[in-house]
Amino acid sequence: MTQSIPGVRPAPLTKGTFLLLDALRGFRHLFRHSYLAGVEPLLLQANLQKARQVHNLLHRDISAFLDQLRPVEQKQRSQCLEA
Repeated sequence: MTQSIPGVRPAPLTKGTFLLLDALRGFRHLFRHSYLAGVEPLLLQANLQKARQVHNLLHRDISAFLDQLRPVEQKQRSQCLEA
């Protein structure tokens, strides 16, 4: 998700966004599989901060990704109309 494929698509996510999402995925795994152990409030607070931060980063990354795809889509549409 952090690598572009030349001639196909740009990278959907930046490395920073991916790393935050991966950290949250790890926390989710811990939270879902620790049935008997409690989750520390500080750990919850830290992951809440990560979730808030990644929300903004995801919005930025996806918007940039779609903005880069739009010119390609418009070019393909005009080529179809010409044919």
